[in-house]
Amino acid sequence: MMLETSLDARSPRLRYTRWLRLAEPWFYLSPGLLLIALFIFVPMAIGISYAFQSMNLLNDG
Repeated sequence: MMLETSLDARSPRLRYTRWLRLAEPWFYLSPGLLLIALFIFVPMAIGISYAFQSMNLLNDG
């Protein structure tokens, strides 16, 4: 009896359903996390790239 339950716990279908149950919240969170990354990391990368450039934003004419 014990051997059968340990073999069932390792079946591919049960592993797949367990993985799906653990991954489902991340599927719902991923669009929001991508938008947060887009609006935070892209401007940060642009700002860092501007920091290493020699620009004069206030031209004297």
